[in-house]
Amino acid sequence: MRFGRFAAILMACGLGFTATADQLKLANGSVIVGTIEQIFEGKVKIKTDFAGDLTIDQAKIESIKTDANVNMATASGKSQGKITEATPVAGVTALWPMGAADPTLPKPPEGRKWKYEASIDITGKTGNTERASQGAGFKATMTGPVDRLLLYVNGAHTRENHETTEKEFIFGADYEHRIAESSHTWYVRSEYEYDKINDLDPSITSAAGYGWYVVDKDDLKVRFRLGLSHIYKHYASDRDTDSSVGAEANYHHEIKIDEFLLFKKLGTLVTDVTYTPSFEDMDDYRILHESSLSMPLGGSKFWVLKIGVTNDYHSQVAPETKRLDTTYFAKLVLSWE
Repeated sequence: MRFGRFAAILMACGLGFTATADQLKLANGSVIVGTIEQIFEGKVKIKTDFAGDLTIDQAKIESIKTDANVNMATASGKSQGKITEATPVAGVTALWPMGAADPTLPKPPEGRKWKYEASIDITGKTGNTERASQGAGFKATMTGPVDRLLLYVNGAHTRENHETTEKEFIFGADYEHRIAESSHTWYVRSEYEYDKINDLDPSITSAAGYGWYVVDKDDLKVRFRLGLSHIYKHYASDRDTDSSVGAEANYHHEIKIDEFLLFKKLGTLVTDVTYTPSFEDMDDYRILHESSLSMPLGGSKFWVLKIGVTNDYHSQVAPETKRLDTTYFAKLVLSWE
């Protein structure tokens, strides 16, 4: 007796569920019960308890019924309401739940999105040589359908044997805009640099020009730039202030390495080289190079280990100052959106 009552309750629940669910009647007579999520472009999407999400060709469906109000589009127009009687699906061009986006309308263009990165690196050495180095940086990138804005700030300080060997602060902004939504761009950028070791207090570089994405894919980007630059140098020593107009040439690439030998999702390899000669004296120029590899830590979406090298070459520097600065770095980076 008890089993019979329990079975009756189960049957009642099952019948109740069937009566309060959407139904698809197929052309072969079968009925699929669930929740219709969308009908569009000849496909019907329905969520079921027994098989999860299903996508069925609209041509294989004879009629539909819904338990809740829905939006429906036919050749004669759009309507809203509950489909309580079996309705032929042949004339339905679209169907979607109340509150959901209308699939028949053009999708709005993606808006601008910001992405942020904060990095820190600390190294030290004791023994025959006492060395302590600290560095930190922050980067914010705004990416839109036709433009991109990069803001960045970096600082580094190093003391070796109780003597400062590096004291640098850099702030910059870089903006580029697609020309007619093509692979060609125009750009403007500016960078402020304070470098005690190179006697710069400060150096301000401004540039503008033309850019071209030779390759512009998600896993590979190759870009060239050519423009004009203005460099203003104020020295901390008694040297005269220097101001010059020149050219700027830049090469940049980004490669996403998903697999290399035994490594999976290795990261992103980035190389950037900028050459800025002066028109007044072609022997006065700067070459700035950076190559880095960013690797996610343990599959994390937020933490990245960035390793690389930078080379900063100034053709004309203060007396007893080296022209080339080479820095090897390993940074712990936190990225978020």
